[in-house]
Amino acid sequence: MLSLVVLSDTFFVFLFLLALTLWLQGIQNGKWPYFIISGTLFGVAILVRSLAQLWPFLMFGIIYLLVHSKFRQGEIDRTGLRKMLLKGLAAVLIAIVVVSPWVLRNLRVHNLPIIAGAAANGAQKLVGVVIEDEIKEPPNKLWDKWREEYARKKSIDDFNLSDNYRLCAWVAFKMLKERPGAMLRAYLKLLWENLNDINYLHRILFPRNKTRLIGYEYDYKRHYLNYLNFALSVTGVLILLVRRNYYSLTVLVSVYLYFMLMLGFGRWQGSRLFFPGQIAATILMSVSIVVLLGFICNLIKKSIRRSGKIDSSML
Repeated sequence: MLSLVVLSDTFFVFLFLLALTLWLQGIQNGKWPYFIISGTLFGVAILVRSLAQLWPFLMFGIIYLLVHSKFRQGEIDRTGLRKMLLKGLAAVLIAIVVVSPWVLRNLRVHNLPIIAGAAANGAQKLVGVVIEDEIKEPPNKLWDKWREEYARKKSIDDFNLSDNYRLCAWVAFKMLKERPGAMLRAYLKLLWENLNDINYLHRILFPRNKTRLIGYEYDYKRHYLNYLNFALSVTGVLILLVRRNYYSLTVLVSVYLYFMLMLGFGRWQGSRLFFPGQIAATILMSVSIVVLLGFICNLIKKSIRRSGKIDSSML
């Protein structure tokens, strides 16, 4: 469905998936070009969507686990281990270098060393849920109060972009300090809602059938089918764990968890927030489906053999 609409998600998923494929190929063959190209593509992907801005820090942890596994299995020696870790670190640094000019530009123009303002927006939405569910006061009244308090504290006369960004961060940390439980509940609520929300792009693809599609959406949710993707993904993780396929488990769970944990900072975007996580989710779901179909086929084969033996014994 992503290929039929013009979204930044489409380009981001393509870049991220290509970079991830090349990076994993580099871990397998140890060739420098794979790490250089993948690091560059990861950096470009981050510039397309800042959602992946923390991914480079996770990359080194992943490559450490994968390469250490190869070392324990005797596929590489200690020297090979060090070389592979160095190449993995180089890919991380390349991604950071690609992003750095934009960060420096924002520092010079807005006095903020950031890739995008999404972090502040996420904090604001998280605080909004706390106000809605726990405090139960008019949000505008509270934000006006916090704005005045922050302005007095920082001697601000007129708020600019950087002031608003820092205000959101200040309020979020203030709320976290005063109501940690409420912040955690709000985060988990947003995460669970976004993770299990359905895809609404079909309304755009089939505008003439929009009313009928909305009816199907209600039916889909009423029967809890929107939780099926998550259930199949978790089942896929368990199957890989039981089969000790630690390589696939490390990569897929890392991608899935990273994008899933980012869902607690967004709202009212449906499943769009989790589009990048589908890179891993679709594979994990397919593992569950393939194993289930294999189990059913084996049962059918055994039943046929059993019935064949019974028929032959009756002759």
